[in-house]
Amino acid sequence: MYIGNFITPYLFYPYDIFFDFWHKFDTDTLKDGCYITVSWDKGLTWTNIINDTIYGQYIGGATPGYWNTYLYSLTDTLYNGEYGFLGKSNGWVHTSFAWLVFPVKLDFPPDTMILRFNFISDSINNNKEGWMIDRIRMFSIDLGGGIHSLLSDNNIATIYPNPFNNNTEISLNKIYENVKVEVFDIHGKSQKQFEYYNCKKIKFNRCYLNNGLYLLKITLNNEKNISKKVIVVN
Repeated sequence: MYIGNFITPYLFYPYDIFFDFWHKFDTDTLKDGCYITVSWDKGLTWTNIINDTIYGQYIGGATPGYWNTYLYSLTDTLYNGEYGFLGKSNGWVHTSFAWLVFPVKLDFPPDTMILRFNFISDSINNNKEGWMIDRIRMFSIDLGGGIHSLLSDNNIATIYPNPFNNNTEISLNKIYENVKVEVFDIHGKSQKQFEYYNCKKIKFNRCYLNNGLYLLKITLNNEKNISKKVIVVN
């Protein structure tokens, strides 16, 4: 399942990306099974979705309204060592999973996400039905006030005004001894970097930036990283 590039001018998954689908499976528990992997480097490497920590914060079965959806866990191990679905689902079941925060890796070239649905089996025919998948859906949702309990970035740093023309202000929740701000364009290319000391409010100037969407990587005391999107306009 080829998802494609996430960031284009003025279009951005705001805080999350969700997937859900309906499926049923009937497998030989000892030798058959199915699992989902993700690639962020255009298919060069693949990671089981419940092990993915490359981009943002992965949370399984997190679709609001579907908190108890069916997803395998670290205790569901297939014969090849992967975690996945095994045995029999006893009919159609609904599964969802999500990546929270921006699905963008700041130090990577234009990112592309690919999901792969994998089925493994031996050569023995045991008259099982296998794995059937239907109604795959990708979407992003406004998580509302609950976003603060899941993502604390808005409690730590805010940017206003945004969009902005010549300059804007970055407001932090307290004084930090060291603050680094790095600006990335929509292709993931670093445009400029700033460093500040003992500050709570930062005046951010557009300088030579063209109109468009940018991502700020804010590093606080060389420990915590925060991602913020800004839009520069005339």
